[in-house]
Amino acid sequence: MRYGRYQNKDDAHEVFLGKNLDDGKPHKVNVGHNKKVTTIVLDDQSRLEREERQIKTYFEKLEIDIALYVGGADDFKSLLSVKSNANFLGCLTDVEFTHKSGNQDTVIKFFQKNVADTYPSDMTKECTVETYTPFTFSSMDSSFVCPVRGLASATKLEGSFYFRTYKKEGKLLAQINGKNKFEVSYTKRSIELKVTIDSSETAASITYQTGEVTTFDNGNWHQVSFTISNSPTSVVINAGTKTGSRTPTVAFPNNFFKGDVTAGGFVGCMRDLKVNDKDCEPNKDSNIKNVEWDSCNITDFCIFSPCLHGGKCSQTGKSFTCACSDTGYGGQQGGPVCQFRK
Repeated sequence: MRYGRYQNKDDAHEVFLGKNLDDGKPHKVNVGHNKKVTTIVLDDQSRLEREERQIKTYFEKLEIDIALYVGGADDFKSLLSVKSNANFLGCLTDVEFTHKSGNQDTVIKFFQKNVADTYPSDMTKECTVETYTPFTFSSMDSSFVCPVRGLASATKLEGSFYFRTYKKEGKLLAQINGKNKFEVSYTKRSIELKVTIDSSETAASITYQTGEVTTFDNGNWHQVSFTISNSPTSVVINAGTKTGSRTPTVAFPNNFFKGDVTAGGFVGCMRDLKVNDKDCEPNKDSNIKNVEWDSCNITDFCIFSPCLHGGKCSQTGKSFTCACSDTGYGGQQGGPVCQFRK
C-alpha cells in the first residue's frame, strides 16, 4: 500500500506498507493527522502483526479545498498527491472521514445518500469479497505437474486460470504426449494456444494492439480459458472480452491427451487453475520445482523508481534492471541504478 501526503514541494512525503495485499482478504487502513504528525496504520485488527508508519510534517493543518476522492479515477493522475498506475478494482467498505473543529468532531460516512457523487457511475453497492489461494512461480523453470482423472481417455480438454506477472513473456500451461502436445503461452500483448498433432501445428491466439490498454506484464490478474478438441480450438481472455479460435488442420486423435498437465514456465503467480472442471494446485505429489503456494510473492519493483537520472526500469517481479545507456550515467563503472557518471 502506497500512501502519499502533499502540502507543498518542500513538504512532500510517501510511505509504503504491507506485503502481498492482493490475497483476496479484507485489509483495514487508518490514516490520522494530529499536530505535525500523520500516522498510517495497516491491519490493526485483522492481523496479529500491526504495521504503522509516521510522517512528520511542517504543518499542523491539512486543508482539503475541493473534495475527497474514494476509489480510483483516470483523472487521479492530475492530482499532485496521488500516484497510481491503474484504477482500483475491488471492494471498499466503512469509509469514513472525521475532522475536528474546536471540540466538535464531524464524521462523514461515504456511500450514503446525498453524501458523495460517484464517478464514474458504474460503481455498485454489491460487494462480493473474493477469496483464493495463489501460488508463485519463482523462476522461468518453475513448474508443477497436475494429475487429472480421466484426462487420458478424454477427447476434449477445457481449462481456465488466472495469472499475473511483470515479465514480458513465458509459458503458462503445457502437455507433451509423444508427438502430440499443446502449450498456452503469453507475450506482452498476446495469449497463444498452440496444438500440435503429429507434426501438424494449429495456433489460436489473441493480440492486443499498441493503442489498447491491456498488457499481460502489468502485474494485474488476467483470466484465461481455453478449449482443445476436434471442433475449433479456442482461447478466451478476461471473461469473454476477446476470443481467438482455429480448427485443427488434421483429424484429432483419440489418444491426444495423457493423464496430467504441467503448469509453469514463467515468473509470476497463478490461481484458480481448473482442467475439465477439476481443481489443480501444487501439493506434495505434484513434482514441484521452485513453486511457492498460499501466497503471491512477486513485487512491483519499478513503482519505487529505483533507476536514477532518467534510467528506464524493467523487471520480472523478482528482480529489476535499469537501462542507463541514454542517461550519461551507468555503464560498467556507473552502477546498476545509473547512480554514477560514465
